[in-house]
Amino acid sequence: MSTDKITSRSRRAYKFIDAHRDEFSIQMMCGLLGVARAGYHAWREHPASDRAQEDAKQRIATPGQVSTKSWELKSKLARQ
Repeated sequence: MSTDKITSRSRRAYKFIDAHRDEFSIQMMCGLLGVARAGYHAWREHPASDRAQEDAKQRIATPGQVSTKSWELKSKLARQ
């Protein structure tokens, strides 16, 4: 499993599981959070590189980018 393909939701779940693995069973937490145990173990063995994490941060749109894109889309639709 390639760790750069892990969704942010799964990554948050894996971090939660990792933080609480001494308190609860990994199997139970994976089931409750809807992630695969194999994915969790792969994430632990091969964490995302610093570069992959930085690239992921850059792909996240800021509120200003979202509102600009929404405005551009509305303008295009209004002209049609």
